[in-house]
Formats: sequence, structure tokens, C-alpha cells
Amino acid sequence: MASKSVNLEANWPQKPLRFMKEHDYLLVFLCFCLLMLTACAGSHPSEQKTLDAPLSGMRDSITQVVAGCQGDTCTYASIKFLRYSGGKGSQADSLNVFIDRQLKAMMAGFGGEESLSPAASLQDYMLAFLNDYTQIKEEYGASIPWALELEVQEVFRNDRITSLSFLAYSYMGGAHPNTFQQNLCVDLLNLKPLTLSEVVKDTLSLLPLAEAAFRHAREIPANTPFSDLGFQFPGERFHLNDNFLLSAKGLVFHFNPYEIAPYALGHTDFSIPYSQLQALMSADYLPGSRPDAQTEHHE
Repeated sequence: MASKSVNLEANWPQKPLRFMKEHDYLLVFLCFCLLMLTACAGSHPSEQKTLDAPLSGMRDSITQVVAGCQGDTCTYASIKFLRYSGGKGSQADSLNVFIDRQLKAMMAGFGGEESLSPAASLQDYMLAFLNDYTQIKEEYGASIPWALELEVQEVFRNDRITSLSFLAYSYMGGAHPNTFQQNLCVDLLNLKPLTLSEVVKDTLSLLPLAEAAFRHAREIPANTPFSDLGFQFPGERFHLNDNFLLSAKGLVFHFNPYEIAPYALGHTDFSIPYSQLQALMSADYLPGSRPDAQTEHHE
């Protein structure tokens, strides 16, 4: 009998081969889905965290000299100020506008502001000061050079407040130059300057602490009348002003010359440490009283 040939390859089951192809496709599909899910999870807008750049202040300055003058004895005006950037929301822009307004208000006391529009720049105020000098010199002849220097300093800042000190030095003739200092605390959350009653809940209890600190700074014994040393408090009763700031160590007050004493006695700075203010200050502004509080900067 003739043998019948058998084609083994033709009769080999094909299902295993078909299964392998489907398995490969499944693996590719699963890998693709995994990659897509990973990409979506990393780029989904609701899961992204946008971090604001920290608030920072850069120093800047402007100087203008009266026209036609050269040398070191010219009438001049100069401003050293801060320009903020970063922070949350409109913090930086609001601080910059606030600083400009304060500087303009200070410069308005030195003449020439009546000719300026509400949109006038700091340079316009400086030029008005120089023009006043030129006009007086033309009307009355030779004049001693004038000087005007303004400066803004950041004394302390944490995540809730920044403490700014506005300094002014001027000489417009006379026996001596004049100096002036205005301290302000700005709430960085509400973007407004703070009053003393907002920072200290019990201002009545603050008075004896402040008087003791004042007497210590000026070396005035406890029972000595202020007037014996040239200080002028109505009725010999100590009082506080709103010229204050928060520093790294405590609550600082400032009295300018002529405010409570003659020019010869100068200005007075004194501070009350936070250790004495724990029960008096608002927890919102007492450094270290909030677990999330962070001190970002102080000088």
C-alpha cells in the first residue's frame, strides 16, 4: 500500500499563534493607557500647584540737581526707596503705590506741590523743590544751597506685616537742618497701614509699659517730672503717638524733634519687648504667636 504523506505544518494547531498576537496587542494597549494616565495625572490643571515668587524689595534711588550747577555745593533732592516684586496677588503693586504716596506726602511739605497734578511723579515733586529754590534765588539774590534727602527702609517683615521707616533730612537755610521720621506697619493680608489700636488690643494697659521704656531710653528716673529734663507732656502725663512699628524684638515708638522736646534734645526711640506684650497684642500681629507664621526678612 502506498504511504500517504502528512503535512505536519499544515495541520499544526494555529490557536497558540493567534493567542500570542492578541496578547501582544493587549500588552501594548495596557502600556499606552498607563502612559496616558501618568501624563494626565502630572499635567491636570486641578492638581498643579502654582507657587508665588516670594515678596522681595529691591533698593532704588533718584537724584536731581538744580539746573546749571556743578560741584559738591549744589542744591539737590534725592530719594532712596524700595521697589517690591513677587508676593501674593497684588501685594507688590499695592506696596509700591503706598510708598510713592507716602513719599509724595512728605515732599509736599517742602513747597512747590500746588503746581502739581494728582498724577505727578516723584521726579515732578523733586523738580518742584528745585524750582522753588531757583525762584527764591532769582528774587533775593545769592542763597545758601538747599538739600532734601528722603529714604525708605524696611525694618522688619514676616508673612503678615512689613514695617517701613520713612526718613527725611532737609536744609533750606536757617540755624540747622531738620530731620523727620515716620514709621508705619502695613498689613500684607489686607494691604493697609495699621493703627495702634489694631495692633494692641489694650492700649490703656500699654501706657505704663511705654512710659517705663521711654524713661529708660531717656534716663529719666521714675519720679522725676518730664519737664525737669525739658520734655513737654501736657499735665506731666505721658502719652503715645501713632508713630510706631513692629521690629524683630518688640514694639518700637518714635518721637520727632519738636514733638515733645526742643530740637536740642533730638529724637527719641524706645521699644517694648514682645515678652511684655503677650496679653496685650492681637495674635494676628504678634510674631511667633501663630504656628504658620514665618519671618521672611528683618534688618
